[in-house]
Amino acid sequence: MARSRPALSGEGNMSAPSIAEFNDPGFKRLINQCIHCGLCLPACPTYAVNGAEMDAPRGRIALMRAAAQGRVGLEDLRSEFAQHIDLCLSCQACQTACPSGVNYSALIETTKLAIEHHRRLRNYLKIS
Repeated sequence: MARSRPALSGEGNMSAPSIAEFNDPGFKRLINQCIHCGLCLPACPTYAVNGAEMDAPRGRIALMRAAAQGRVGLEDLRSEFAQHIDLCLSCQACQTACPSGVNYSALIETTKLAIEHHRRLRNYLKIS
């Protein structure tokens, strides 16, 4: 059951709130290492089960790129964006298969931490 790419609230609107974790030059450099070859797809267990591009490293990197470009807003961190990122097992099988040497573990860790940071912040603000 293939799912389509999620609609991002900031898409087409470059004034979406910026998320600091995604503005880091090192994060952007890692994203740009991906050459979109797709050799990571067969190595990814969530892609093997779901068959959805967004549940594979290449699709998740596309989502991270959208976040780094300001096309992902805070609301998106609680929607399908987060679901696709959270499905990653962090097994690093894709990293071994990558001919470009993309440090996917650093990318996914940073992204998961950003999502969790904003979840906790939202929960804190609800309580306060």
